[in-house]
Amino acid sequence: MIKKAVLVLLGFAAVSLLTQPASAITIESYSLTIDDCTGGCGPPSPFGTVELVDSGTGSVTVTETLSSDLVYAKTGAGDSLAFDLSNPNAPGLIVTSLTTGFTYEGAGSFHNAGTGTFTNAIDCTGCGPGTSSPELSGPISFTISDTANNISAASFLANAHGNFFASDVGAVLAGGNGHTGLVASNSICPTCGGGGGGSGAPIAPEPGTILLMVTGLGILGCVVRARAYKEPRS
Repeated sequence: MIKKAVLVLLGFAAVSLLTQPASAITIESYSLTIDDCTGGCGPPSPFGTVELVDSGTGSVTVTETLSSDLVYAKTGAGDSLAFDLSNPNAPGLIVTSLTTGFTYEGAGSFHNAGTGTFTNAIDCTGCGPGTSSPELSGPISFTISDTANNISAASFLANAHGNFFASDVGAVLAGGNGHTGLVASNSICPTCGGGGGGSGAPIAPEPGTILLMVTGLGILGCVVRARAYKEPRS
């Protein structure tokens, strides 16, 4: 009887592990379609994409990928990547895993010519003046979070000009026209990668949770084995 009860518990534990609710990854993609370069940086448009991967646990990974003819510029017109957050001064707000050559400038008032003012920005500290060497074309990638784990894809807002992101660039690589200035995004792209905020693959259970469940199953298995040896044979 005890053996059967323990086996039932083992079954329930296994089902619990396999059906444990998982946090959903949310992906939002934005196309850089606004051309505010002096003389125009295009065609072609879009000039790149910005992808937000929301972990569902209070952090977002941001990746900006420019089109093949663009590099990040230091013209004084704007930042390498400027964006607006709903709470730019959130306690413990931190940027980690930022691409080498770029620096997080923190929260403030970052004016980007023609595209508006943003609350947060990334600067290309590894770039030469203007579009001179060294030329960095990215992509820029980083993870942003805060102490209260409140950062999500919904934390990224449009500024007063209606733009979510802006970048100071130069069309100086093969196929470019040599112009410099700001490119920006003013809307989610429903056909780019993330489908405009749809849920992606579920996150697997935490390794610690799996280890705890496996350990528990192992202990229960040992109990069953010990009981089997102690029970008198009929």
